[in-house]
Amino acid sequence: MRKKLLLVEDNAAHEELTRLALKKTGFDHDLTVVRDGTELLEYLFRQGRYIHLTRSDMPDLILLDLKLPRMDGLEVLKKLKTDGRTRSIPIVMLSSSTEENDIRKSYKLGANSYVHKRMNALEFNEVLRDILSYWFEFAKLPPRVYVEE
Repeated sequence: MRKKLLLVEDNAAHEELTRLALKKTGFDHDLTVVRDGTELLEYLFRQGRYIHLTRSDMPDLILLDLKLPRMDGLEVLKKLKTDGRTRSIPIVMLSSSTEENDIRKSYKLGANSYVHKRMNALEFNEVLRDILSYWFEFAKLPPRVYVEE
């Protein structure tokens, strides 16, 4: 069964870097990209333009940027991990921040992992490959959520 990866990234260059890294890792699953925390919540809770989504559209893993417009990654993380409907979705914080406070808050709010975005493309490719290998090949994931109205 194809896995679903949801990338929350507002920076077009970082999105492209991630897409290239996925291609180089042989990523053969589905990728959806949303631009900010508000759009992520609309996607997961099937609101607005995402009202038509089904269980098969829901992610198995979320890569969540920390610094986002409208609603930052920490606010989104808190909402998702305190809502019983989305609590079990694994979330990897993918951030350029190495601030201890950001890392500490991410884990306190329920992040499953915190990964520093590497500037070196080769390192980033390897890290992304390892993340996907762990979550999609070794970890046993919960069933996809389907948020009922």
